[in-house]
Amino acid sequence: MTFNQKITIQQKINTTDNDGYETTTWNDFKTLWCKANGVSNKEFFTNMSEKNEDIITFSVRYSDSLNVVDTLNYRILFHQKIYDIVSIDNFEFRNQSLIFRAVGGVTNG
Repeated sequence: MTFNQKITIQQKINTTDNDGYETTTWNDFKTLWCKANGVSNKEFFTNMSEKNEDIITFSVRYSDSLNVVDTLNYRILFHQKIYDIVSIDNFEFRNQSLIFRAVGGVTNG
């Protein structure tokens, strides 16, 4: 497998200011080489408006440091586009590669 694309995994950080307002920021967690594959270009209609979403799989080498990554508090930055992680697969449980399935055009907020 050729890892010829770079991704940055970002972590969601929630902070509360002195006035009690919560702010969400995204910090770079780890930059990795990956193999990126477009799965499909899925079109669907929501409230009578068309929306396109890119579904991509990102395959990376396994690392223990990635064990904390989940689908709620992390996302992927790829070619300056944000991808929300929808699933993480430790391929065949061999701890050799991880496959992130992600959707573009939707943000975790």
